[in-house]
Amino acid sequence: MGKLKVVISDCDHGTVEVEKKVFEEAGFDWELLDCETEDEVIENCTGAAGILSQYAPIKARAIASLPELKVLSRYGVGVDNLDLEAASRAGVAVCNVPDYCQDDVSTHAFTLLLDLVRKVTRLAVDTASGGWDFRLAGSVPRTEGKTLGLLGFGAIGRIVARKALGFNMKVLAYDPYVTSTEMDVRLVGLDELLRDSDFVSLHAPLTPDTEKIVNAESLSKMKDGAYLVNTSRGALVDEKALADALKSGKLGGAGLDVLTQEPPEKENPLLGLDNIVITPHSSFFSDESFKELKEKAARNMVEVLTGAPVRYLLNRDAFKS
Repeated sequence: MGKLKVVISDCDHGTVEVEKKVFEEAGFDWELLDCETEDEVIENCTGAAGILSQYAPIKARAIASLPELKVLSRYGVGVDNLDLEAASRAGVAVCNVPDYCQDDVSTHAFTLLLDLVRKVTRLAVDTASGGWDFRLAGSVPRTEGKTLGLLGFGAIGRIVARKALGFNMKVLAYDPYVTSTEMDVRLVGLDELLRDSDFVSLHAPLTPDTEKIVNAESLSKMKDGAYLVNTSRGALVDEKALADALKSGKLGGAGLDVLTQEPPEKENPLLGLDNIVITPHSSFFSDESFKELKEKAARNMVEVLTGAPVRYLLNRDAFKS
């Protein structure tokens, strides 16, 4: 019997040394590809027992065309590029890496909040261009005693809460799936969270219920001068409504690591505003998280294909081991 074949359908990380080590230690044949379309996946992944993907779409047609496929693993938390239902019907395991960057994202969210409050980017840019005037910062609220509202209270939201409590902030959280917490966090309804928070940080998954949950109506319920942070999914926010709230002064500022379209189009109304900080979907990244992501994503495939217990399996009930 020949070696099992696995492929990396696409990866823009610059190196796959971590994955290479995992696959070769398991005795797998492996190949790095550069697939951008489902047709390219079908053409190039024939005979593969496992596919590790980043962006390449692997939907029902590809799954049906690859009868030897046993496992799909994805670099990251979301699996939007994979067809979970079609894979389940075919008995193909679908895996992700849900926990590799929780500390990193929470730190990035809190960094954006502090940057907005302390006007670090604004003052640094002015100083670099020859300025030297703290008054350029304008309004700078103190963080101690202020209220942070967390829209979504999963693992990352809880870590943000711990960090905020360390800054002596009050913390509210809205999450319809959370009914109790051992933390010094008050669970409230969405309207109350919007009304009472000085800062709102988004930590919800993108679902039909949460798409554009931050819109003109919800923004109107927020405190005048409040701040918004989003390190979750860009489509949680109606970007035009947010731009209007920032331009009018309804919001004091916004810090975003995610946008509806990435990179943004030049016409994006949020670009160029002086009370916004945008980073390039980088909250997941640290030296440690990058290595952890790659190792766990590759390890998923080894666990499935060798019959070992699979830690990160999204369709456990449907997968035929």
